[in-house]
Amino acid sequence: MSLPIPRFARFFAVGALAVGANLALFATLVGILGWDYLLATVAVFIAVNAGAFVLNRGWVFGSNRPVGQSLARYYAVMAVSLAINLFLMRVLVEAIGFHYLLASVMVSAILAVMNFVAHDRITFGPPPDPRMSVGPRVLLVSHFYPSHRGGVEIVAGQLAERLANDFSVRWAAGRDTESYDPPPDIELVPLRVWNGIERRTGIPVPLPSPGAVIRLIREVRYAEVVWIHDLLYPANLIAAIAARLFRRPLIVTIHVGPIPYQNSLLRRMMRLSYRSTARVFLPTAAKVAFVSERVRDETYREGSWPRPPTFIPNGFDRLQFHPPTAGDRGQVRREFDAESRPLLLFVGRFVERKGLALIRSLAAETPDWRWALAGRGPIDPESWTAPNVKVIRGVSGAALARLYGAADVLVLPSLGEGFPLVVIEAMACGTPAMVDPSTAAGDRAAAERLEIEAVGDPNALRLWREHLERILARPDQAAHRRDLGEFALMHWSWDRAADAYRAALGAAIQSRRAEISESQP
Repeated sequence: MSLPIPRFARFFAVGALAVGANLALFATLVGILGWDYLLATVAVFIAVNAGAFVLNRGWVFGSNRPVGQSLARYYAVMAVSLAINLFLMRVLVEAIGFHYLLASVMVSAILAVMNFVAHDRITFGPPPDPRMSVGPRVLLVSHFYPSHRGGVEIVAGQLAERLANDFSVRWAAGRDTESYDPPPDIELVPLRVWNGIERRTGIPVPLPSPGAVIRLIREVRYAEVVWIHDLLYPANLIAAIAARLFRRPLIVTIHVGPIPYQNSLLRRMMRLSYRSTARVFLPTAAKVAFVSERVRDETYREGSWPRPPTFIPNGFDRLQFHPPTAGDRGQVRREFDAESRPLLLFVGRFVERKGLALIRSLAAETPDWRWALAGRGPIDPESWTAPNVKVIRGVSGAALARLYGAADVLVLPSLGEGFPLVVIEAMACGTPAMVDPSTAAGDRAAAERLEIEAVGDPNALRLWREHLERILARPDQAAHRRDLGEFALMHWSWDRAADAYRAALGAAIQSRRAEISESQP
């Protein structure tokens, strides 16, 4: 009696046969028949996958789906697999520095598992549960949940909470080391990811597991509209590709543009990725919103758009971020030994592009000032051993608002920002914010009330120190702080931002349902 062959072994055998057929057919078409290699590549892709489809359907998986439906799904899975293959090879070889042969083996192993699961669940699997097709379903996709404490994730969470009463919101994002407890109306779709790149470099680029990719594609298929926060993260890009394959309306919120990293390879890859994804997905999206006017204008100039993109500024939590009482402000300043000394504040990730090098130099030149640095990252300011620098980790919400309210100035010498939440929150607490011109250009109305100096100026250290001295010597401190708080209340609102997205999501869902209705006999 012969032993049964496991399905994955049969799938692997079909894959090996497909590789051999691919090489033989390609050699025949190009080497013997003289075909152009690009034309031959297309012909081989179609022919070999057609044969593999027959073998997988009949010998590996079996299926009750109609042949045409399964075949279309098969080619869609293989097309997504090819795109992921190219992306992972670029990351492993060019960004991380793996040898291309080792990278090829790693990617092939990942895709073998991913393709097996995809064909099992999507191509040849059972039809979707009809109960999933009820209600205005929104799939929200971000790289992490707010527990990761990045601006993009916090914005996504604030908006999702305000829209969950109007839509059935499912939120797909990478699992973080810290749990996130969402409101009861939001259903989480946590994705297993590898976040080693951020641990090494401070750049958050979570890579989804094969199972996470399959789950994400399935979620896109069940959604009526897909809402993505930035396109540069791998899972977000996969969701955008799947939305196009399944003809789901796509809404994109762009938070940042290309980041000017000092590393030339990272800088070129960032700009190439941003431009390519923007040109492919943004012109056909149902709605494109920018949190930065500067990034919107720069992106709009580079692309061809059927309709102009929208500027939707972020908001702030008004219950937590507001000007402090005199007693609360004095208590926090005493904790920093800043009752009669200036207290300067930085809030953000401890990474290169946030301007930590300039802050270190400023702290060294101002020994009588007190510097509070709130955040986390691969750079460790405690290693500076500067007696006037105190590092605060894991602070958020009301505790962060107390820091804003106590500080004399928020110092943010970062580059590559959209318009940071920390600037909005600081101004809401009545605290002046000092930024680079590129950051100030993200919100032109707010720029009139920002303190601005160029980070890239050859004399940046002297200019920033002198500007900070002028701020600290300003005679109308109290009146200026009141003006900043009042401006923030008038200018930024999560409710107004949510209203804009509510209209966009509703229009996209209505359009999708009308399209389905017209296609039915």
